[in-house]
Amino acid sequence: DEQDGVSWYVPVLYLRQAKSEPLFLLKRPTHCPPNPFAKDKPACFIWREPVIRVLWERLNASSNLSIVGPSGCGKTTLLHLIKIERDKLASHPEVIWLPLEGWINPVDAQLRLARALGGEKAKATDLPWLLQQRRHLLILIDDIGQLARRKSGVDVRIWLRQLTQYPDTTIRLVTTSMKPLDEIFRADENESDFYSPFHHVMNNRITLEAFSDEEARQYIEETIRGTPLTLQDFSHLLNKRWVPRDLKNACSELYDRLCQNDWMDSGTGNTLSK
Repeated sequence: DEQDGVSWYVPVLYLRQAKSEPLFLLKRPTHCPPNPFAKDKPACFIWREPVIRVLWERLNASSNLSIVGPSGCGKTTLLHLIKIERDKLASHPEVIWLPLEGWINPVDAQLRLARALGGEKAKATDLPWLLQQRRHLLILIDDIGQLARRKSGVDVRIWLRQLTQYPDTTIRLVTTSMKPLDEIFRADENESDFYSPFHHVMNNRITLEAFSDEEARQYIEETIRGTPLTLQDFSHLLNKRWVPRDLKNACSELYDRLCQNDWMDSGTGNTLSK
């Protein structure tokens, strides 16, 4: 077809279908349910009820809390759990997520907290008044270990310690890190005339670890219940030290591959031929 001297060519792909059934590309077989490992339920909550129970007990005791563990073990997920389910806390505090990058300075940190409390137009100088309007505040800080060492990081940590001692408002911190804070910031204690700002402040700790073999087995069995797959299908993933996130991803990938192979072998899908 030519219009205004321009030639148009539209490629067409012809498919010959072996059966007269309606054609659905990449159709999931009816006997293979949707991937249960792809659901939003975090793997780190499976079989870790004792850890979650201790979490609520310590928060209800108005303690500062440090959540420690390797990447992928569920630290950030626990912070989200606290924010979503704060009604489980006895005092129902206002819960604020405070992002702190490695090289942030105290003024910017105060500004972020002020805006988290008072909106985008709030200023750092508004923070004392905003704090006075709250009786109880819970501040969540993810990956606090990234705060810079030496001067800039120390100043921010001094400010955070001062928040926990605020006279008119009960302010508690919940932080996550891959190592205990006294190990991460040990240089501050050794090279300063004062203790690390978190000394005796963040000693209440919950440690998350990789799944044990039994926890991994229980997680897989619980998740595949109601599907045609069995624990034997995932046997090569066992006897390894998985953090929940990595095990969830590995199981999800394997589930899709097993279902795809089962579909192709069973001949229940539509067959496309050249």
